[in-house]
Amino acid sequence: MVLAHASKIAYFKRLINRVFPLLPMREEGNATINIYLESLISELRGTMDEFQLHSDADFLVLLVTLSSLKPLLLCINATTDVVEHAKLCELWRREVLKCTNIIHSRFIV
Repeated sequence: MVLAHASKIAYFKRLINRVFPLLPMREEGNATINIYLESLISELRGTMDEFQLHSDADFLVLLVTLSSLKPLLLCINATTDVVEHAKLCELWRREVLKCTNIIHSRFIV
């Protein structure tokens, strides 16, 4: 299936709006964040196939970064050390924002 360029841009704009909520979901302790993240990663795998992005380095970084959030979330939830928790939460925020920046700079602009 070949999508028009405008349709791809619209999709990636929508994708940013699906990635960004990971920030408040984690901060609020949303119980469905793992399911949401898994769904997002699954969608990206389909996007990679549909848009033939298997060798696109930026897209692969996006997919790997989002996938790395799953074990990071486990670490955040497991740590009892306040300083370590703050560092892990900042890493979460940085990685989510990195994903939105990749999408915006590589696939929208």
